[in-house]
Parts: sequence; structure tokens; C-alpha cells
Amino acid sequence: MRCQRQGPDEKPLFARARLSSDIREFSGALGDLGTLLPYLLAAILTVGMSAIGVLFGFGLFMIVSGLFFALPIAVQPMKAVGAAMVVLPMTPGAVTASGMMIGLFFLLTSLTGILNWLARLIGPRVANGLQLGLALLLALSALPMMEGAPVLGALILLGLLLLMWRAPRLPAALIVLPLGTFLYWSVQGFPEFPSLSLTLALPTFELPAGEAWLEGLLKGALPQIPLTVANAILVTAALVRRYYPNELHPVSEKTLGLSTGLGNLLTAPFGAMPMCHGAGGLAAQHRLGARSGTAPVALGLFLLLVGLLLGEQSAKLLQTIPEAVLGALLLLAAFELARASGTYRLRGRPLVVVLLTAGLAVVVELALAVLVGVLIDYLLRKEEP
Repeated sequence: MRCQRQGPDEKPLFARARLSSDIREFSGALGDLGTLLPYLLAAILTVGMSAIGVLFGFGLFMIVSGLFFALPIAVQPMKAVGAAMVVLPMTPGAVTASGMMIGLFFLLTSLTGILNWLARLIGPRVANGLQLGLALLLALSALPMMEGAPVLGALILLGLLLLMWRAPRLPAALIVLPLGTFLYWSVQGFPEFPSLSLTLALPTFELPAGEAWLEGLLKGALPQIPLTVANAILVTAALVRRYYPNELHPVSEKTLGLSTGLGNLLTAPFGAMPMCHGAGGLAAQHRLGARSGTAPVALGLFLLLVGLLLGEQSAKLLQTIPEAVLGALLLLAAFELARASGTYRLRGRPLVVVLLTAGLAVVVELALAVLVGVLIDYLLRKEEP
């Protein structure tokens, strides 16, 4: 189909249903659980954040993202804040303050055009290197999750890959993950299923106190912003352009920044943890069959209903999912993200930039990888004929 806004000589843009009813969308919705659940449970069980607020934030952000972008754009916990709130640790008020400050930063930089300037400055070679580095980091995060049952984790991953290869029309995750979970329980022993009672619980609005703002800035916002610019904005936009090169969609660095800004500003005061979009989640959902906004909307509705109808009991239900299952999902996301970086097609100077940036992202941190990658890319470009 040709879009009405296109001229007769322009390349056709193909339209899709904004929300698909293909069952593989629901399989794709499970693709990001390996990243989501560990941080979500840490926020509730370790930091003491309200399960209602955390689930409300994720659910609402996913639903709005799926409806607006009409693509399997993932909503993930912010990794730097997620690690800091457990290790340092941070108070619930500081986590809320960091989410609000991060949201304000991305809202302002998107509206003023600074975010687009950063995207042009970094460029595609460095973005591809960050993508490869993030894939390696995801793989390194997945391996410890599978230590308790490595054989089962490997079987789940193999089952997912075989189904996606030999029977791509089938919902791989919906078939393999319940079977893998049942097999894990059969070997390790079935958990005591928590007794749950339905209720109607709503999140409460609460602004952080004075000291929480400084703690949130130093421990959460400042370390997180470069990571979000790299992964949630630049790499996600690049990955969407790679997956959907001939389609008219609203995904750009600016819209991802606006979404990140508004999503955190509006949900953080209700107890949500800082959230962003993520290239790994997009890669995992796409790999498992998601092609429209149905996947994030479906997962968002599930999380929202679990939080509102089960309240603080919801964490007990989510804890019954085995870590080996989540680790297999995370490894699949890492594989897809590395493949989508296109590194295997590069030669010469572009390959040097990508590998150097990826190595720094793994060994040091993403912010330094961005700075060094941009500098090396600039110097090598000057030598190109």
C-alpha cells in the first residue's frame, strides 16, 4: 500500500494492523520477562517499593507504548537505577525522585532537539557497537540465572530456537515456557503455590521528601542517563529501522525520548520504578513473533490487572517462575540483539569501531564506550578517502 502522504516516485511504505490478533504476538509478549522480572521483584522485595505502584507503572507504560507506536516496543526497568537501588542501596523515595528527574531530562532534551543532536553525534557505527556490547552484557546476565538448572535452561533455549526455525507460525514461547516450567518443578519439586485473594488496590500518589532528591540524583539519575540515551533511545531506534525499513511508524529518537520522559514523570509519583524502552526487549519480542503493538499491550494488561486485583500479594505469584526459564529468555534476547547489530557484515574501519565500542561497553561502562567510540569513529573517518 502507498501512504497518502507519499509522492508517486517515493518508495512504498507498507501498512500493518496496529494491533494484530496473531497468537505469536502473545508468545512475543513473554520475550522480555527475563529482563523485567528480576528487577521488578528486587524493587518490591529488597527496596520495599509498593507492588501495586511498580506493576501499575509497568502495565500502564506498556499499554500506552503499544497503542502509540503500534510495534513491539519493550518497556524495561532502568538497569543502572535497578542495580543501585539494591547494591548501594536506595530508599523508595530516592528511586521515585530519580525517575522523575530522568523523565524531566528526556522530556526537555526531546522537545529542544538536543536528543536528536546527540543521536547524530554518536552515529550508526557506535550505535551498532553499543548494540553488540549490550547483547554480550545480556548473555553474561543470563548465565548466572541458569546456574541452578543449566541443562534445563539449555533445553528451553534449544526448544525455542528449534520451534522458531522449523515451525515459525507456532507461538514458541507459549509452548516451550510452560513445559519448561513444569519440567523444572517436576525435577526440583513443586513450589507451595501462594494463597491469593482478589481485591481492588489502587496506587497512591506521593512526592519524595527533601533528601531523597539529592540521593536520587547522585545514585540513580546521573549514572542512568547515558545508559538510557544509548540503549533505550539510539539502539532501539536503530533496531526498529533495521526491522521495519519500509514501514511508516512513529518511532524516532525524539518520540522514544518523549515517551521515556512522560512515562516516568507521570508514573513515578505513583510508586513506579524508573522505566525505559530497550533494544534487548524489542529484539526478544520480535524474535518470538511479535510484529505489532499487541505484545506490549497484552503484557501490560496482565501486569496492570495482577497489580490492581492482587495488590501486594502479586509478588508471591511472580516469584513462582523459575530463574532458569528467565535466563533462557534472556539468552535468546542476547542472541537476537547480537545478530541484529549486523557486525558479521562489517569489514575494515567500521568493524574496528563496532568491536572497540562493544568491548568497552562490556569491560567498563556504556557512557565511556560512547565517548571513546565517538572519538575513534571521528578519527578513522578523517582518514577515509
